[in-house]
Amino acid sequence: MAWDAIGTLHVLAAGASLALGTAIAVGPKGTARHRALGQAYLGAMFALNASALALYQLTGRPNLFHALAIVSLLTVLAGWTVARRRQPGWRTSHARWMLWSYVGLLCATTSELAVRMPAVQTWGHFRIAVATASLATGVVGGWFIHRTVARLKKA
Repeated sequence: MAWDAIGTLHVLAAGASLALGTAIAVGPKGTARHRALGQAYLGAMFALNASALALYQLTGRPNLFHALAIVSLLTVLAGWTVARRRQPGWRTSHARWMLWSYVGLLCATTSELAVRMPAVQTWGHFRIAVATASLATGVVGGWFIHRTVARLKKA
């Protein structure tokens, strides 16, 4: 029963993180709305990663996904810390950290969707599906981050 509650929390936090991250990524920056959505994103990402660290159904022990949850927590906390300190250059640094936290979330989402595909379920290419989905999402996300940070530096 506890696993079901943790899994439910994980899925709900993932959905909230995706929705909030999308709204933040496409919306205006530096507004009160941006800050409020950012705080909600921070909370949702914390719940998502904390619940991920409590899930062991895949292997029965800590694995690569637990390490990636820690990396995810560190990126979102780094982005939040940079914004709070407001030292010179903080906007580009904040954008870079937060966008990478969002791209990591998208990598996890596309990996989860890929392993649910019937072909992967039938032939058992779990690792290939995860690697391909994550790599493709990460490359596109990295390109987007590069463009966004370059625009911020010009502004």
